[in-house]
Amino acid sequence: MNSHSPSSLFLCTPPNLSSPVKPALLLVPVSPTPTSVISLISPASSATITPATLSITRKTVRAKRSSAWAYFQQPTNANSFDVTCNLCNNIINRTTGATTTLFHRLKLHHNSEYQAAKESMVTTRKNDPSFPLVLDGSQVTQLTQVAVCLFMNDLLPSSIIESPRSQAIFQHFLDSL
Repeated sequence: MNSHSPSSLFLCTPPNLSSPVKPALLLVPVSPTPTSVISLISPASSATITPATLSITRKTVRAKRSSAWAYFQQPTNANSFDVTCNLCNNIINRTTGATTTLFHRLKLHHNSEYQAAKESMVTTRKNDPSFPLVLDGSQVTQLTQVAVCLFMNDLLPSSIIESPRSQAIFQHFLDSL
């Protein structure tokens, strides 16, 4: 069995069960990494869960429309990324569909509009509830610990994390941080 320092692990024990099953201890690293090992220790046996046995699913969030498009006409030809500036009517040649070139153009040639577009994007991100929440290390640790205890204490399958109710619980937890 691996030796872990107490400060690097979070220990979660299920409540007393009325059945003759002995509770297990789950050792989860406080700061999980892709190479972290989660150990399940029970009186009868021990098991180790490695990253290879875990699957991580991420929700794909489609990017919001950029505020730069207020100053440019989108290409009419599906095979071209070239756009026309609404402020000076110049054609801007682009090689990709990203808006980086558009913002660069605004910054160099239309600075006041660039500042307005930049401020608009910051305000939109702050007010958009669907914008991905950035968590710091302690919040990730707390959320991991809550999830582990939820599964251990209620003996729930790990697929429950995908349910809307669990998502609401985790969102409430994050809002309280």
